[in-house]
Amino acid sequence: MNKEEAILWALILVDSLTLNYNFVKTPIANDWIKEFKWGLLEGLRLCNNKYCYSSKAESTLSVMKELISKGYINSSDLARRFSFELRITNNIRKYSIITSTVIRSMRLGRPWHESVLNALTKFNIPDDEAIIRSTPIPLFFKELTEIITNVERQVMATHMHPEVIEASKAYATSIYLALNNTDYWKIMEYLINTQLIEDRMLKLKIKSIEGLINRRPKDVVKVLNNNYLAISTLTTALYCVIKNEADFINSILCCISLGGDVSSRAIIASTLSVITSGLPHEFIVKAKEVDNYEYIRELIKQFKVRKDIS
Repeated sequence: MNKEEAILWALILVDSLTLNYNFVKTPIANDWIKEFKWGLLEGLRLCNNKYCYSSKAESTLSVMKELISKGYINSSDLARRFSFELRITNNIRKYSIITSTVIRSMRLGRPWHESVLNALTKFNIPDDEAIIRSTPIPLFFKELTEIITNVERQVMATHMHPEVIEASKAYATSIYLALNNTDYWKIMEYLINTQLIEDRMLKLKIKSIEGLINRRPKDVVKVLNNNYLAISTLTTALYCVIKNEADFINSILCCISLGGDVSSRAIIASTLSVITSGLPHEFIVKAKEVDNYEYIRELIKQFKVRKDIS
């Protein structure tokens, strides 16, 4: 399994195995959880007695299909694909209110741009779902400028919120740099200094990570927060990766320790850490227990072939 495949499987597996955290309010741990137990990652076996995956994984698969089909992202075309493919009435999928609103509006026959602006005006919530969907983009394109352009288009399919766009760009850039053997401290430095990222709050939160490394979970949450908003999710995930030197399992345990909205944070931390530490065998063997395993495996294979010929 190469690094690109490992990243995609990390997303699917961690999304499936942490899905139960989407339905409970996870408390902040008194201290860092250090022992790995499968009980912490129960997953939900409500999909044909297999592990379900959430809206984040399902929409990511749609982004992959768009890249396989066209070789690039067009915002309106991707939104149209979402409106045809995504099962927003399935409670297990648990779509963000922004994505759901855009899709429902388009299914009623309203134009894409009007649907997105209506959702932004009505809710103005910079949630983290569109960040996760960006994962395949830095795996597909070779140049950072192409990655940034297509990430922006991907996010704007449903979210025209600057915080979501900026956090998604920072996440995709982190994957790109990590795949090019950049140390995570240097990645953080790059995100703080690059003009590709303009959000000052995002940069300040990333800058604060260094001073939080040896602090307790509740101290980290006070500074970075642990909610489902884009900047909080990204920075807490980066924190967990850096604190644990990109160890796959310890990064996930860190995400659980912070409580709050665990799942998205754990997905981001796992996709970043797997580049360095690889996907542990105990996770690999769980892949066949995920709903639609054969379909996902074939899609990843098609994605790899399309990427190689682009």
